[in-house]
Amino acid sequence: MVRTGYDAIAKRYAANRDAFEISDVLDEFRTLLRPGGPVLDAGCGAGVPVARFLIDSGFSVTGIDVSDTMLELAAVNIPEARLLKLDMTNLDSLDEASFDGVIACYSLIHVPKELHRSVIEDFARLLKPGGALLFSSGRHEWEGIEDFHGASMFWSHPHPKVTRQAVLDARLRPSFAEVREHGGEYHYWVLARRP
Repeated sequence: MVRTGYDAIAKRYAANRDAFEISDVLDEFRTLLRPGGPVLDAGCGAGVPVARFLIDSGFSVTGIDVSDTMLELAAVNIPEARLLKLDMTNLDSLDEASFDGVIACYSLIHVPKELHRSVIEDFARLLKPGGALLFSSGRHEWEGIEDFHGASMFWSHPHPKVTRQAVLDARLRPSFAEVREHGGEYHYWVLARRP
């Protein structure tokens, strides 16, 4: 549902993606990264604004997404990036400790909540020692299907306490784990580091 939904609405969604000004969390993430290092954007969509921000900041970006149409837009918006069609619930093809940073903005919320722990563990596996993970989740436990830009879309997230514990169990050290408001919406944001 997520893949077919984003394939159908990619252009409409991308045209409105800048409604969420998230420079505060992106700036905090950037300060934890080695200059010029490799970063994975999990659920990169059309590449704007997150991957574009990272590339403009000098980082080497690999973007992954399940939507062919989103990846086609990303190829135009962020031609400097390495783009792969991958599902974040199966990252076995990516090498352990190969990224200085992993970022998943508004994408983990499309993964069934019972899989969030394993995805966070995989993100931690991909980080180099000292690397940083930034992701957003829901501010309360919820799962459902809603209309999203004209397509049916699946959303799922556990309670923030469950999310925070999954981060700790993955042996990551949170810099912050808190609800923040962007564009009139509230999400639970986590920034953590691999020791």
